[in-house]
Amino acid sequence: MNEPDQVFSPESFNWERAEGAAPGLLNQYTYSMIHNYTYRFLHVSRPNDPDVHWAKISALHSLLSDTSTAIANCDIIVAADDDAMFPHLHLPFEWLLNRWNFTHEHCTVMSKDPEWPELMNSRGEYNANADWRDCPSTDDSVEASEKFPGCKRFPHYFPAEQGAFGDFIRPRYRDVIKKVECDEAMGFPGFSDGCEGVFVRHYTVDKERLKGAFEAQVLQGLIGVAQGSMMSGRRELVRESDGEM
Repeated sequence: MNEPDQVFSPESFNWERAEGAAPGLLNQYTYSMIHNYTYRFLHVSRPNDPDVHWAKISALHSLLSDTSTAIANCDIIVAADDDAMFPHLHLPFEWLLNRWNFTHEHCTVMSKDPEWPELMNSRGEYNANADWRDCPSTDDSVEASEKFPGCKRFPHYFPAEQGAFGDFIRPRYRDVIKKVECDEAMGFPGFSDGCEGVFVRHYTVDKERLKGAFEAQVLQGLIGVAQGSMMSGRRELVRESDGEM
């Protein structure tokens, strides 16, 4: 993250050369700052396990268990991969929770995945996607992932922690897990029928497109403000002429 043109680089940052995680992280940070949310970047070193996705589990457990951090004072925690983005910066996450009817009776909300055979669990159900999730400030669901025999087979192949959640966690806590339609919180335009990422996008199979999406998002916001200002000041700015001397 501290390499040239990455988000924590001590050198000057050049957007044209930026790649990798930078666009997604900048989108998430911008979204957090607009709405005055607490933002933390969780950098996880690669573990010895073949699948690095599992690193999120222990890292989140450690973060949620530390009562001395600002995160401990948050009522809701949103965890997102670096290839996920919020396409509508003006929409607060509280609005999304209300739309999805997320209540105090729920522990977490996750997006449905596309209905692809490889994303089906051993019970014949399609997994929830693990690109982002939102949950109350508790580590109960993380601790539960350590209590199921047979779970250790998932580090060795896709869908990793996502598959373990679908096979072991979701059946036990089904009543407190809110699943959001894939079209609203997974994928991106052109990704898959019914998974266009209307409110939350996940560029899981086409990460290169995230940079252009964030670029267009920021440019539209700035140009929109400028155009709105020109419209509101039209009487003063515009001078009509018939072209005659």
